[in-house]
Amino acid sequence: MKDPRLDKLADVIVGHSTQLQNGEKILIEAIDIPSEMVTALMRKVKAAGGQPFVTIKQNVILRELYSTATEESMKLTGELEAARMK
Repeated sequence: MKDPRLDKLADVIVGHSTQLQNGEKILIEAIDIPSEMVTALMRKVKAAGGQPFVTIKQNVILRELYSTATEESMKLTGELEAARMK
């Protein structure tokens, strides 16, 4: 069953917090949040005339990845993340 609170929260995030404008691109980086919230955000972004891009992450995976990371791998990760947002 669809939770109407998710749509309300998505309205606030897209309409007020980001003040998304028609034609803008937006990166939704979802870390450990329900897929229903991500899809609600996607729908609101599209309704506002925006283009959503989505990345799903889990803290348990990131923790494992970063706990054994080298300085070189963290630098490369930073470069990749920065390039994604351009």
